[in-house]
Amino acid sequence: MTSVKEQAAISRLLSFLQDWDNAGKVARSHILINFIETNQGKTAPELEQEFSQGASLFLVRLTTWLRLTYMTGSRLDKLLRSIGIFLSAVSSNRYLVEFLEVGGALTLLEILALKKIEEEDKKESIKLLQVIANSGRKYKELICESYGVRSIAEFLAKSKSEETQEEVQILLDSLIHSNPKYQNQVYKGLIALLPCASPKAQQLSLQTLRTAQSIIGTTHPGIVDGVLKVLRTVHLEVQYEAIELIKDLVNYDVCPALLKGLVALLIPSFEETSKQQSQIVSDSSVLQLTAHLPLFLQQAAAAKAIGILARGNTSLAEEMLHLRVVHGLMAAMGNTDHSNSQRQASLTLEYFVQLFPVVEEHVRRSMGEELYKLFRVSAPAPPRPAGRNSAPVHAPAHGPSPCTPHTQIGLGAGGGRDCPGLGFSAWHPSVPFPALAVRLRAWPQPATSVCPRPTPSSGCPGIQPSSPCSCPQSNAEDLYVKMDSIQADILAANKVNVTKAIELIKDLVNYDVCPALLKGLVALLIPSFEETSKQQSQIVSDSSVLQLTAHLPLFLQQAAAAKAIGILARGNTSLAEEMLHLRVVHGLMAAMGNTDHSNSQRQASLTLELFPVVEEHVRRPMGEELYKLFRSNAEDLYVKMDSIQADILAANKVNVTKAIELIKDLVNYDVCPALLKGLVALLIPSFEETSKQQSQIVSDSSVLQLTAHLPLFLQQAAAAKAIGILARGNTSLAEEMLHLRVVHGLMAAMGNTDHSNSQRQASLTLEYFVQLFPVVEEHVRRSMGEELYKLFRSNAEDLYVKMDSIQADILAANKVNVTKAIELIKDLVNYDVCPALLKGLVALLIPSFEETSKQQSQIVSDSSVLQLTAHLPLFLQQAAAAKAIGILARGNTSLAEEMLHLRVVHGLMAAMGNTDHSNSQRQASLTLELFPVVEEHVRRPMGEELYKLFRSNAEDLYVKMDSIQADILAANKVNVTKELCLSGLSDSTMSFYFGLCNRGQVAYITHFQKEAVEERE
Repeated sequence: MTSVKEQAAISRLLSFLQDWDNAGKVARSHILINFIETNQGKTAPELEQEFSQGASLFLVRLTTWLRLTYMTGSRLDKLLRSIGIFLSAVSSNRYLVEFLEVGGALTLLEILALKKIEEEDKKESIKLLQVIANSGRKYKELICESYGVRSIAEFLAKSKSEETQEEVQILLDSLIHSNPKYQNQVYKGLIALLPCASPKAQQLSLQTLRTAQSIIGTTHPGIVDGVLKVLRTVHLEVQYEAIELIKDLVNYDVCPALLKGLVALLIPSFEETSKQQSQIVSDSSVLQLTAHLPLFLQQAAAAKAIGILARGNTSLAEEMLHLRVVHGLMAAMGNTDHSNSQRQASLTLEYFVQLFPVVEEHVRRSMGEELYKLFRVSAPAPPRPAGRNSAPVHAPAHGPSPCTPHTQIGLGAGGGRDCPGLGFSAWHPSVPFPALAVRLRAWPQPATSVCPRPTPSSGCPGIQPSSPCSCPQSNAEDLYVKMDSIQADILAANKVNVTKAIELIKDLVNYDVCPALLKGLVALLIPSFEETSKQQSQIVSDSSVLQLTAHLPLFLQQAAAAKAIGILARGNTSLAEEMLHLRVVHGLMAAMGNTDHSNSQRQASLTLELFPVVEEHVRRPMGEELYKLFRSNAEDLYVKMDSIQADILAANKVNVTKAIELIKDLVNYDVCPALLKGLVALLIPSFEETSKQQSQIVSDSSVLQLTAHLPLFLQQAAAAKAIGILARGNTSLAEEMLHLRVVHGLMAAMGNTDHSNSQRQASLTLEYFVQLFPVVEEHVRRSMGEELYKLFRSNAEDLYVKMDSIQADILAANKVNVTKAIELIKDLVNYDVCPALLKGLVALLIPSFEETSKQQSQIVSDSSVLQLTAHLPLFLQQAAAAKAIGILARGNTSLAEEMLHLRVVHGLMAAMGNTDHSNSQRQASLTLELFPVVEEHVRRPMGEELYKLFRSNAEDLYVKMDSIQADILAANKVNVTKELCLSGLSDSTMSFYFGLCNRGQVAYITHFQKEAVEERE
């Protein structure tokens, strides 16, 4: 029996529970307040003692009331805190299990998504979820399995309270630890938060991502794009976290994509910037808002991040050099719409110039001497009064001297300065807010100073006022303040100058002014002597002013034309070919020789590199030495070549298309057959020649790349191109080359992985042959296989990039001979074997049941393997027979009549019903269309509906007809010439039509009807 004390305790518990059950909303609120004040921080045994071992009875009432009221939008904070006392108590595992068993976790997650519930209540819900997650791995998995990651992430993005968002971060951090099953789900949820509109959510998700990344070890491809877009933010604390994450990510496999993306952000696209600027009104005061365009903020942040990465890791700096970061930084320095972009890019470029001596010369030449001096050097500090204890001029009595160096710790890379005579400290720690600048009385060694470090006096830790630094110092940070608009334009045009003019040119080439436009662009590559001398005469004789010749309008126009030609050539191969006929190579080489304007040389060199087909023509006038320099580094060629080589380029007489034009003329003479035969033969270089040349190449793996430039491969690519030009210009030449097995040669050239231009030219030419001759398509498709053929048809020009080595070997080893069999048939019908030949062709239209079933029995029962029936030799033979019959019928009416007597119409209709081989259906349908005399006989068995489909589009009939219509065709009994057969044909022939063979045909048809029904079932 229970003691009196225990009975009293049970009585109190029952009374308490009865009060709760009978209480209204207000009374229950008071009960909860008293419960929270009395039991906060108690352990599970203490709670059980308080409730006479019946604490679970009160917990279940709290849980039930929560589930009943949370949808109404009433306040839940006290109720959730009360539940939290149970769940957070020491040794509370029983309470936790009871809460989760009634769906407590799902209820808490649903609370986060409801708009009616107060932010404070949702915060309490997050705290309860933290308690659950911290209880062990299986509870974390329970939250994740309840779509918890998505609900929590969405709440973090939408929450308006920073305190609540920080609680959510704690929860997500808990879910990422010790949760291997769902840690990737949390990781992806954090990446999905990056584009959200809440800056605090972005900051917290970036912080948590750094932790998650170190735990998971592998990266998600979407993280690069997500973190780069965050750089558009105006919130410096978010930008700081993004850069910190970038510093971590460069240690993972996404490093190349990340660096490439950062460099690309230095030059915002014209479309994006103009789209955003169009939303700004015309009021001049409002135009200042362009400084806050997200793309410009992103540009400044990218420049800053690049500087931080380069300072931290020299190898990353070298990688970015290969990505043309210097040109991107100079373009950003020229962005007068956003001063912070200019400042950050200038600071980062300064570091690259200091780190890589090779960069300095390129930057100096592009900037010009005057601007480069502003960039690298400032005026010396003004003189100070002599005297050991003299106070500095204009200096306050207290505080740091104006010339006392300090290190500023701020968001800006490189810190700041007060004295123009001092450089930056080599140590640049970063903190989220530049306003929290801490000035330290320390001596930073100037990055570009050439004076020794002064020794501080015993009384002052800084510089002695009487000994000012008078050496030239770096002044990159303030460059944007001092340079004028022309200098800014020079910088902005250094890299890709996305201007309206070039965008307009790209549009105009689609209109009828294209020929005149291309001709004008090529003409601009060689400015006339009169124009250049006229402008030069206006320049004074002062040597410093002569530097301005680099900026003559005609030379600027020349450089812009070279650049525009490059852009057009990259975007459209046909435009590149048109410009070849306009002697664009001659003009580009002339521009490369213009030593008065380095940008003309650079742009022309880069554009000339885009025309590999003209290699031999360029090599000869350049000479081997200069050509090697050009091929090794086209962009920097103008730095390395001397004046004699420049003169050679300027005076070149290259005419690229002379050889091809000569070939186009020669095909009109008696040498045409030999010429075509030679061109086709060049598509497959002999093994002896290629191996002989390759043996001259040393074993260094880097040098083996030179195999791409073997003369035989250049000849192969040129031959493929010439064949394409001839075929497009004259169909009869294309037919002659078909007989010379040109398709086989083109496919072999497409498989030459040692020379990408051979693959490209051959692919483009083969595409034309496939389009021009339907007979070629089936042979090419069969040799390539479906997968490779789809790639070929979708984009022939870029096929060589997408195909693998096995597919290349298949092409190189092809045995395509398109017209061999059909040409032989066309010849044989002129001899006495013609009747037997026609009879055999018609018989092939209906393969015997024994043959087809014999081959099908070798195919396993797997449904996916049944597709192989489409490639049965008999069905291929059936399709080829239908096609050959069509060719013969087109060429000779008497042969068509003979085949009518052989019941060709019956056979063609049966082949049209072969649903196991679509090409048989298509070829038979096209051939049947050639026999209009039998229209009435065909209309009756087909029926009106199917006949209309047949007459409207015979080629695609097999796609549109259903299985019943196919069965009707396969079982047709058409006998067009029945009376002729009865009156004139022999008994042996009659037995062929109506005897045993006819039974075989019926068996064949019945077999396929049965197969079709079984497949549908």
